[in-house]
Amino acid sequence: IWLKRACLFSDFFILTNILPNLQDVNIVDTTRQFAVEKKPMKAKGTLMHRSKNIIALRADQGAGTVVQVFNLEKKERVKQVEIKEAVVYWRWIDDDTLGVVGKSAVYHVSITDQAAATKVFDQDAKFATCQIMNYGVDASKSWCYLVGIYQGANSQICGYTQLYRIDKNQRQLLDGGYCATFSEMPVTSAAHTNSLFCFCQKKPGEASTKLHVMEIGEPMAGQAKLKQTADVQLMDGDFPVLIHAAAKYGCIMVVTKMGYAFLYEASTAALLHKQQFTDQLCFVATRNPTTDGMLVVNKTGQLFMLNVEESALVPYIASAAHIPNNKELSLRLAQKFGLSGADDMFRMLFNQKLAAADYAGAANTARDAPGTLLRN
Repeated sequence: IWLKRACLFSDFFILTNILPNLQDVNIVDTTRQFAVEKKPMKAKGTLMHRSKNIIALRADQGAGTVVQVFNLEKKERVKQVEIKEAVVYWRWIDDDTLGVVGKSAVYHVSITDQAAATKVFDQDAKFATCQIMNYGVDASKSWCYLVGIYQGANSQICGYTQLYRIDKNQRQLLDGGYCATFSEMPVTSAAHTNSLFCFCQKKPGEASTKLHVMEIGEPMAGQAKLKQTADVQLMDGDFPVLIHAAAKYGCIMVVTKMGYAFLYEASTAALLHKQQFTDQLCFVATRNPTTDGMLVVNKTGQLFMLNVEESALVPYIASAAHIPNNKELSLRLAQKFGLSGADDMFRMLFNQKLAAADYAGAANTARDAPGTLLRN
């Protein structure tokens, strides 16, 4: 298996090209005890659907590309469309839509009809020298991002991220942007879901790489838009390659080339934990919907599961002296995400409020405590 040609965009299927011709593929079905099905393919590119037994194929046709989509269970073609340029990257952006990146523009292809591909935006000219690493769209389908990397001076790996707002035809180039993701999670209050854009960037001339957490939607009434930044503490020669927002816990995961995993709290960008889980290059990952963690494949073909241990997160933060305002932060996470492990802290705070005759504060503490802990 040539793992430079592996696809992992969901927890259902892993697709790899097979040596020597790289046209035949193995389809690994993780829902059937990693059953492997070998299929002969003459297409230049193959892509399994995120959750259905549907495969997308692409092949060169002159200066353009033909994209075909087949339902393998029904043995029927459900879509054929032509892209008027060579395709360099593609992925499913939802169950019904392919995001297709050409050499100069980005397109969306719906598989629910026979309509032509829709051009979404033109790439910045600087992407002409980049290897495209990722493309994503937010939940409202109002924003997209494109990530590419290239080799700069002294063989240094550099990156660009292009952020584009569809409804206003606005774009922004983030020089030094290595990886990015969108997320919907309650970072200011359990009563409000914030729309976030998270990315890692090392600006030209700067020594450090930073994680940025920015609110791109409407903030909670009376609140300013969230904007947090934190240093990503990297070894020499290392850089971020993958990022995932774990909305179940209010956390952000960053994986680097050298196999380090960083875990940050989203509302403060505080570093919670750092650990090296492999010494091999990690190049592809996807969300684990069961745990809201990450499934990561390294270049040797090892598959890793990076998960937050739900019952241990709050106690860990409460006892970690390196995390600023750790006890307050642990209480906020327990309240916003209904996490266990803070019961004693909520009881102590509630009793302190009562002893001080702060009945409004005690009522707020009872309201914020998870479940019915202080409401019986």
